[in-house]
Amino acid sequence: MITLFQPSRLPLGCLLAALLVLLAGHACAAWQTFVGETELEFREEGRVGVRWRSTDPLPPGRLIYGVSLPDDPYREPRFRFISREDGDSLRTLHEAELRLHAVQHKSADAAGQRAAGGGEVELRLELYRPRGRYLLVRHARFAYLREGDEFRRFPCLVSGPWLDRVGPGEAWLSWELDLAAEVLLDFGPADSVPPEPAVADDAPPDARGWRRLRFPAARSGSVRLDQLSAETRYAYHVRLIDAEGCSLPTRRWEFSTPPAPGRCREGRPIRIAFMSDSRGGAAGVEENVEGTNRRMIQRLMIQAERAGADLILFGGDLIDGYTTDPEHYRAQLAAWKQAAECVGPRLPIYEGMGNHEMLADDFSAEDAHLTTRYRDRAGPESSESLFAEAFVNPENGPPPPGPASPPFRENVYSFDVGPVHVVALNNTYDVASHPAELGGYREGWFPDEELAWLDADLSRARARGQEQILVFAHEPAFPCGGHAGDAMYWGGTKPEVLAMRDRFWEILMRHGVRAAMFGDEHNYSRLRLDERLGEFYRTPVWQIVSGGVGAPFYAADPDLPWSHLVQAFSAIQHFCLLELGPEGVCLTVIDSTGRILDSSDLD
Repeated sequence: MITLFQPSRLPLGCLLAALLVLLAGHACAAWQTFVGETELEFREEGRVGVRWRSTDPLPPGRLIYGVSLPDDPYREPRFRFISREDGDSLRTLHEAELRLHAVQHKSADAAGQRAAGGGEVELRLELYRPRGRYLLVRHARFAYLREGDEFRRFPCLVSGPWLDRVGPGEAWLSWELDLAAEVLLDFGPADSVPPEPAVADDAPPDARGWRRLRFPAARSGSVRLDQLSAETRYAYHVRLIDAEGCSLPTRRWEFSTPPAPGRCREGRPIRIAFMSDSRGGAAGVEENVEGTNRRMIQRLMIQAERAGADLILFGGDLIDGYTTDPEHYRAQLAAWKQAAECVGPRLPIYEGMGNHEMLADDFSAEDAHLTTRYRDRAGPESSESLFAEAFVNPENGPPPPGPASPPFRENVYSFDVGPVHVVALNNTYDVASHPAELGGYREGWFPDEELAWLDADLSRARARGQEQILVFAHEPAFPCGGHAGDAMYWGGTKPEVLAMRDRFWEILMRHGVRAAMFGDEHNYSRLRLDERLGEFYRTPVWQIVSGGVGAPFYAADPDLPWSHLVQAFSAIQHFCLLELGPEGVCLTVIDSTGRILDSSDLD
């Protein structure tokens, strides 16, 4: 899998992205370090050569390797061994060697790979970049099979399996492999075990409710599981079969289906976690792994699962982004998915786009003051198209504004979970620095087609009897600390922006939306918009900003027209847990240790 790196810092996107590009000399390439695929060469006596490349000559790097333990549900790598590159010279081709005998030695075989005849090996590749004086890291994995004294490569799940979506009677799974392989997917009720011998391929459920699906050899796959029951716990296994018919032991994953639309789970509300802004942090390599804050993604997603979340909504700025290279963009999204694997096989994650999910044709300077000119790339390699390529989200959004416009597919969508209707919006769609000249839209803008779709979608949800509505997007309607100069405010200097925001907010009020969730500002704020701000806000709506997954923090802004209405604020890294039921909506804000930062009934 191609994985590259860009440790940019872009609090306001436009200007600072241009500054980094101009200093680098050309868009994003000078900031990339890892380039191309990690290559493996199986050698005699269980030795494996590992090669990786850097964009420019760097000192010798290190290869750190180990395993993930079968009894660890979060699949966290346990590293045990270090292999260093030879020599002192700078180079772009890096190579080190690992020993599979070491992984299987009785003092290190905590994963039981000797008895199993093989397993997965976790890799951590490290490079040091003298310019800037920072350490760079790539994570990877591969699998092997041992037959007597011979070791050979075996197909490996390098991404997933992912529980992408789940409904009362269905679930969507997807996966990616490093080598083509057949896939056997067994699934059934979690309170029973798969029968032996296994059920027939593609047959109806057996007496215990288990089924088997077989997929032909390929490097990726996805499936919609049907005939499921609402409010039921299911288990599944994904087994890989190589060209010689061999396989390795596999993990067991579990998930729960939600109640049917309009129904509430007996004795328990629907629990939805919301979080945003996981692009690279400022505290060293563990907070900036290939453009993502890997450490904080994992900590907060694990806390969300432990808090009983039924699903996670992620409100954009997953990655550093701001690149002109499609492979670089793909690689950063792949690194984000790698971090989110800690819960992804069991807990559905619904992703939204932010301003940092930006892939442009060019970042160019207009004048000596570094005013940038850029627009989202058009065609099949637009930011939106590659985002849809990386994730599996509902596809019920609006058609694009024009035949050459990027798609809304899988970045604007809605779905029901029990009595709750959730809507994902995109107000960083087809972003341009100078929309009047270049086309596209400014940051924080909802196109007319998106707002018309939102209005109709909320009408349909109310007609179905959905009791609670939750809307999320990236850039806040009322910024409270860090983005008063853009978002849906732009310092209050652009009447067309304020008119668009009013139209959006009127839709929320008219349909009785309880809360609108945003990211963009790297902090937490809770703000109730009501008649204290003006007669227009006759129906109260809560705005919750939760941009706490590790991007550089912002302080509160005390000088905004609504600053006096902000009821809570924190710059601590966190996520929000919303409990939605017939009695209302309860908000709890939780940090990476599980400590409660704030709680409130959103009445």
